Order: sequence, then structure tokens, then C-alpha cells
Amino acid sequence: MNLVMLNAQRTAVSGKDYYGVSKDDMSAIYHWTLKEKDVLVQEPLIKAEDAEQEVKKILEKTSYPERYVNTMMDTDREEGEEELLKEYYSSAAFCAISMIYYQVDGGDGYIYGTIRLNQTTDYNYFYPLDSLLVRYAKDGSKYEIMDGISASAMTMSEGCIYYYDSGKQGSGEESDFDAGRRGIYKIKPDGSGKEKLLDINITFSEENYLKALNAVRKLIIKNGTIYYMGMSQDYLYDIYKLSTDGGTPEKISEKHAVIYTVNSTGDTLAYGGYISYGSGLVTESSVPPSDTSIKLIVKDLSDGSERTVKLDDPDYKVASGSGSVDISIIGDYLYVMSSDYTMPFIEINEGSTYRFIDGTPGSTVKGNDMDFVIYSKRHSGERVSMVTGVSEKMYCYSLSRLEEDDFGDYKIVYREPYKVVWKNTREIKSMLENRSGETG
Repeated sequence: MNLVMLNAQRTAVSGKDYYGVSKDDMSAIYHWTLKEKDVLVQEPLIKAEDAEQEVKKILEKTSYPERYVNTMMDTDREEGEEELLKEYYSSAAFCAISMIYYQVDGGDGYIYGTIRLNQTTDYNYFYPLDSLLVRYAKDGSKYEIMDGISASAMTMSEGCIYYYDSGKQGSGEESDFDAGRRGIYKIKPDGSGKEKLLDINITFSEENYLKALNAVRKLIIKNGTIYYMGMSQDYLYDIYKLSTDGGTPEKISEKHAVIYTVNSTGDTLAYGGYISYGSGLVTESSVPPSDTSIKLIVKDLSDGSERTVKLDDPDYKVASGSGSVDISIIGDYLYVMSSDYTMPFIEINEGSTYRFIDGTPGSTVKGNDMDFVIYSKRHSGERVSMVTGVSEKMYCYSLSRLEEDDFGDYKIVYREPYKVVWKNTREIKSMLENRSGETG
């Protein structure tokens, strides 16, 4: 199997086409096309300004624009009200493009998803946009917010949208919820055929409104069954299954879950589960408490059996840290898409010496006209064998040359396209421990 490096996040896949946000430019939705083996063609599809009118229609019905302007003016900003409003809507449009989660091909020429905002200071200014369904045309001709539907999690199957409605009031304050509306629904893209499949009977105090937004996470549909992560009253997640026709849900995970996936071709469900946990609670971003032990658990959906994978690297954790955003099963491997950072390192071709530099002019590495294999500062993904338990991280690398410029500084000149390599996590850890004192 040839892996393709896609510098993207929160993507939808449609055959050999990919749609999502580039890690280098989060102000636009991009389209990638796989033209040849390992060759991707990238083009911007929809820019943030293309979403601004849709965003304004939502926010103009609320007090949030005025709140933003007043706050900024209180901080002695020099801009006038008109300039601050323009800034506000521009920033809101950026959120509406860059924060589309659960993206999926609807099969009707559109990619569907839902806006989920990060819990930062800016979150409060754009709160009415959170959990709104969006869709955009695959040819880039249209971006649309499907106002009136609050969907904190969603997926699609056989022409219907399945989503979790937290009961959030679209334009109200952060703690304004209709608990009686809370549940899992299905609806057609044109708004017809809306049906409530399941009541979510969990209540939250006003200060825990963010937990209400995340009480149900990651819907997956397979063979007429909806799988999802549901929060309990003690704020821990379990995995459930529910018929696409509704009915009574069934808890199917033996351990509390942090993240999970179901393979598309077999009968395997894999999840990061708690073997033990302390007094901490699972947060909305799925960062586990520091005293929690998280293991990879594989479940056979045909007979319901579970097994814990014995990991080759005892320190490796599935879904460790806030960068672990999604997992998928391909063959015997569980792939983890992550944005966690590691130390940068360069491997010199001659011998086995490792030196740590940042790859910018002025680096401390000496020696002109030296060939290097330079690896990326951070890994682009992880995988774990569900058979052997060996965990690896994927890095991109390129054969490069370090040269001295006219000012006596050294810079790296790339000579080959990037390739990818998998490195055992135990090997990486040992190398970093042994070489961390070397600066060149």
C-alpha cells in the first residue's frame, strides 16, 4: 500500500478526490486530486470571504457583533465601529471555513459537515455559529449554512443526514438549551423527513453547557446501525449502537472510551479505552486525565468479544494529547492522525551521528556542502498494528544539502521531493534520549 502525504485536516474523501482545510492555509477549503501514484494536485476551492454573507445572515440576528465591537473599543482600539464590524465578520467567516468537522460526501454534489468552534476566547464571539450544519459544492460554486438545524455531530447514509442535536438555542446565550430537544435525529438534505430517533436523557448545569454540546460524539453508520460515543452523567464516554430506525441503544464497549472507529470492510471496532482512571474527568477535547491509563482495545462486532492489544512500546497511548483528532482502520493497522509535535532532528548520511537543528539560517551545524536526510519537525501520523502491537510514527523526509550563504550563515537547500518513512516509537524515544544533548 502506498501512502499519500496530504497536508490537510478534517477532510472528506470522494473516490480519488479529497476536500478539506490545508494545514498551511486554514482560510480556504481545498480540493486535492490524486492524478498519479503518490502525486496530488492541490487547488483552493472556497475562500473565507465566500462564506461571509452566509455568516452575516446568522450573526446579524444576534447581539454578538455589537458585543465584539464594544469589547474591542473598550480595549482602546483605534479602529471605528465600521472597521471593527468588518473585522468581526471576516474572523467569523474564517471560523466557518476552518472549523468544519465530520465532513462527508453527500453524493449529491455537496460536501456536508458541521461547524465546531475551539474553546478559546474567540469562541464566545462566534457562539451562534457553533453546531450549525453546512454544505459546499464540490465544484466550489456554493457555500451554504443550513440554518435551523443544530448538529454537534453528524454523518450521512443513503441520502439522509444523521445528527446529534444538543438542544442549543441558535442565537441565545452560551447556557441557553432546550433539554427536551436533545437527541439523535435524521433528516433529508432539503429539510424534509425530520425524525427523532433517540432521546438523550442527560442533564447539565448551566456552567457545563460545553459538555451538553459534546454529549454525543462521532456518529458512524454501517449496515443499518449507528455507532456513537455517548457521555454518561459522570462525564465519561461509552460506545453505543442504535438502529437507523431508532429504538433502544445498546452499550457495546466494556471500558470507557476516548476515541473510536469502525472499519468499512470488516467487523472490527477499535477504540482507546480506559483500563483505569483516577478522579479526573474526560474533557471536551478528549485529553485524558494525567493519571489515566489508555490502551488500544479491539472489538469483534460479529461475536461481541473484546481484546486489549499488548503494545510493544509500553509508553505509547492511543489518543494521547490534544493533537489526536481521528483514527481509522486499514488492514491490520489502526491509523491515528495527529498534530502532536516532537523534537526536530537531522540524520547525517555518514555514520550514525544525529544533530538537532531548526533548519533555518544561523543553525549551529558546521560543515559546508554536506548532504543530509532531513526529517520534518513533527510527525504527520501514527499507526499501531492491532496484531503485533508495534507503534510507529510517520515522518516526511528529503535528501538535502546544507550550504553557506554570503553572510556566513548556513541554510538547507532541498534537492528531492518529500518521501515518507515509518519509525518505531521505541526507536524514536531511544534516539531522542541518547542524542538530546547534541547541538552540532
